[in-house]
Amino acid sequence: MALKPRQIVEHLGEKSGTRGWLLALFSGIISHGPMYAWYPMLEELREKGMSDKFLICFLSARAVKLPLLPLMVDYFGVLFTCALSLYILIGAVVQGLL
Repeated sequence: MALKPRQIVEHLGEKSGTRGWLLALFSGIISHGPMYAWYPMLEELREKGMSDKFLICFLSARAVKLPLLPLMVDYFGVLFTCALSLYILIGAVVQGLL
């Protein structure tokens, strides 16, 4: 893995703050592929110090699919697509906090 455990704890540990939330959201949005392919990497990150709240946030933010956004805009409009995506991301943070 390219990151050292100290860097993971710094960016995704318990005390990482807003940067950790944004990193978890952004990485969840840009991640693609089947979820089971991510499990080994997420397990390793957790063992090296990744906080559970950021793991939950990452998994929840995967509901926003970048390749499908243009189709969703075409079907439902820009306002609905932006509102739904925002609510999904807010929900991801709330789930991580809970």
